[in-house]
Amino acid sequence: MSEITRGAIGMPFEMAMESELSRRQFHSIAQALLIERDRLRAEVAGLRTGYEAYEQVNAELKAEVGKLRNAAAPLGPVNGDQLPAINSKVLIHLSSCDAWVEHTVVGYYAWEDLGANEYLHRVFVRVRDADGYINARLLKDVRSAAALGQGEQS
Repeated sequence: MSEITRGAIGMPFEMAMESELSRRQFHSIAQALLIERDRLRAEVAGLRTGYEAYEQVNAELKAEVGKLRNAAAPLGPVNGDQLPAINSKVLIHLSSCDAWVEHTVVGYYAWEDLGANEYLHRVFVRVRDADGYINARLLKDVRSAAALGQGEQS
């Protein structure tokens, strides 16, 4: 709102209605303000509609993420499963310090058997140490951190 408009709106009624010219100026300013108000109302309505659409899309995306998380949730343990669970703590032996060091399981992979037996595979466990370095060991060379903490020795 301009200073002229503020001044015209703020002037005493008697002064605004004193002459034909001042009445016409006052009316013109009032009409311009009504047009501006209507424009702003339409803009606010458009923003509301846009925000509501944003909220709807956001809710749909959150629901989809929830479904994907549930679909990607780890399967429950299988009786006799030998693979340590993703994010579980395991120990691998590091020759550099001749010690068993705790790592976090981050994945697995399998290679063909060295003897070319199509029914056998070498299974590796991918692990990450506390500093974020990735390593891998044959499944047979990985120990459960919980089991060793309870007295198992190897």
